Amino acid sequence: MASPKLDLPQIKSEIKTLLDDNNTTTSSLIDLSSGMSRRVQQVIRLNPEKIPPQPSLFPCISIYTDRKNIESSDIAVNQAIGKRKAEVDFKILGIVFNTDYSTDIFNDAADEDLEELMENVESLLRNDHNLNDSVKWQIATDVAYHSSSIGEDAYMRIGELTIKATVFY
Repeated sequence: MASPKLDLPQIKSEIKTLLDDNNTTTSSLIDLSSGMSRRVQQVIRLNPEKIPPQPSLFPCISIYTDRKNIESSDIAVNQAIGKRKAEVDFKILGIVFNTDYSTDIFNDAADEDLEELMENVESLLRNDHNLNDSVKWQIATDVAYHSSSIGEDAYMRIGELTIKATVFY
């Protein structure tokens, strides 16, 4: 008998579907791109540190698995049939590209777009606590904001939202 395994790609697909389905002005929950100066162009399932997305895809969202903590959740005859509890951290990155921040030194449009985007992502996730039954529950635990210079007048703003999903398998 094969041991059960966790389908991490399926969970990332559920997050992607939730975000893709609500990247529209007719969303029943909240428009993913609401309050932004440009609509989200793409939701992708990859770690952008390993495979950077093309700038034509910005603003975009990237989803990847960061870590998985495992513990036994019952007493079994052997490990193969024992039930496990996993807490999986997924990173959801919002990436916004600003090609010219020299025109207005008092306002940062990329920063404001990114803040709106990350709030929209969190709001959508709060409305689907079990990600279409792919997890027992999930909750956002924090959001961090980062910058990366591209050149003299261009840079990326990156929001990193962490969700912790609990799964029994």
